[in-house]
Amino acid sequence: MSNVSSVSEPMSWSEIREHFPDQWIALVALDWADEHDQPFYTALVAGNGSRHEALDQAKPLLEIFDQLGVFFTGDPMPATPAPLPPIVYVSELAAQPSSRAEVHAANTSALLTQGWYARP
Repeated sequence: MSNVSSVSEPMSWSEIREHFPDQWIALVALDWADEHDQPFYTALVAGNGSRHEALDQAKPLLEIFDQLGVFFTGDPMPATPAPLPPIVYVSELAAQPSSRAEVHAANTSALLTQGWYARP
């Protein structure tokens, strides 16, 4: 948007997604729908670009509009869990360790034998 105080004509969510693909948008004058429908019927685009850019462009309009919504027009990112560290089972120890240092040494030895640990 060329002027930070300008807004678009009222647009539906599908029109906004078509005009501003894969961008963050700041919306004002939202005509909210119910939760089973689209998030809103129409809104005015007050900023677009990165999330920071969209908010910066729309910030002066907070004096006029009481609500501001920031949305991403692209597809939501799938939630992928972080990979878990490998589980190493130590089946038998020659002798039960009696101190914390011996436990650490036994675990390190088991990890080294299975190739999961490299000495620094």
